[in-house]
Amino acid sequence: MSREYDGAPKVLPAGDAAVLIPFGEQMTEQSIARSHSLARLIRAEELPGLRAMVIGRSSLMVHYDPLIHSYDEIRATVGRLIQRGLDTHVPEGRVREIPTLYGGPYGPDLAHVAGYHKIGEEEVVRLQSGATYLVGSMVFAPGQPFLMGLPQALVLPRRPSPVIVPAGAVLVANQTALYPFQNPTGWWQIGRTPLRLFNPHADPPTHLLPGDRVRFVPIAEQEYVRMGGERCA
Repeated sequence: MSREYDGAPKVLPAGDAAVLIPFGEQMTEQSIARSHSLARLIRAEELPGLRAMVIGRSSLMVHYDPLIHSYDEIRATVGRLIQRGLDTHVPEGRVREIPTLYGGPYGPDLAHVAGYHKIGEEEVVRLQSGATYLVGSMVFAPGQPFLMGLPQALVLPRRPSPVIVPAGAVLVANQTALYPFQNPTGWWQIGRTPLRLFNPHADPPTHLLPGDRVRFVPIAEQEYVRMGGERCA
């Protein structure tokens, strides 16, 4: 356990019904661990009027009913819990496999990534699928995870101008990314998964959750189509 937060605890107002607790400027495994730890401590308080807690890239946001609690009350409670000490070890989440069809029309930028690093396309796939990734938070689009753990040997700059990629795109730049919907991006698409990453009718609606560990599993086109993936021309 970490007995003291690095620096003075900050519980910042975020409108009239939420507070934001930042854990530094950059997302790290330690900032993720502290966010999860503080969220668990707050849940254990069983506060009436607690509406939601959202784990961000390096922060925790707590939403509450302003008719039940004042900002000062929430700030005092959260500050007291921070002072008790926060766990700095990332909780062991679920291990989730992401079947991925690499290259060809499903990963049109695989050759570029290989060329940039002066390695073969098979080596790109081996390195990217051989790593285990941590879901640090959910970002941008519903169901889109922020994944930490891309091997340094595959890190490369983003493209100079964005392109549109399809739902299920598996991409790399400074990290690995997964897109649940068609979206513009500056990242490089090396593959595509047939999995549905967001389903508003499911519980939970997101296939991945903060704290999950993710592994990419290479599959053939036949398996991709069998699992419901959209065939590319």
